Amino acid sequence: MTKVWQDSDDKSGKRPDSVTVSVKANGAEIEQLTLSADNQWSAVLEDQPIYENGKPISYTVEETPVPEDYKATVSGSAASGFVITNAYETRDISVQKVWQDENDRDGLRPAAVTVKLLADDTDTGRTICCTAVRQKQAGLSRPHTMPEKQGQERKMI
Repeated sequence: MTKVWQDSDDKSGKRPDSVTVSVKANGAEIEQLTLSADNQWSAVLEDQPIYENGKPISYTVEETPVPEDYKATVSGSAASGFVITNAYETRDISVQKVWQDENDRDGLRPAAVTVKLLADDTDTGRTICCTAVRQKQAGLSRPHTMPEKQGQERKMI
C-alpha cells in the first residue's frame, strides 16, 4: 500500500509525521501499519492467505484517524496495491466591503481597508487589503484558502 499526499508539498504545515493504517480481512482487523517518510509512505503485508474456508478473502485498508483538515480516499485492491490519498481540504472565501456613506459624501473613506480572516472566532493570521479597484475581486481565493473541518462547516468571519 502507498500513501499519496495532495497538499502542495505540505504547504499548510499540517501533514503529520506518520499515519496508522488498519488492514482488514473480511472486515476484521488483522494488522495496523505505520506509514511515514521513513518508509516512503508505503508498506507491504506479505504472504497473506487468499482464501478462508474455501472463499476468497476480501482485504480492505482504512486510515485511522484521518488527519485534521484532510480527506482520505482509498483506491486499488489487495492484488494491485492499495493507494490511500489524503487531500488537504480548502475553500475559497470572498470578501466585499460595503460602504454606507452616501458614495463617500464627506470624503472620509480610506483608500484601502484591511480585513482580518477569523475561523471559528480564532485569528487565522491572514489578511487581505481591499481597495476600490479590488472591490469586486477581493476574494481570499489563492493563498487564502481555509481547511474544512471534518464533517462540519466552519464559521468564517
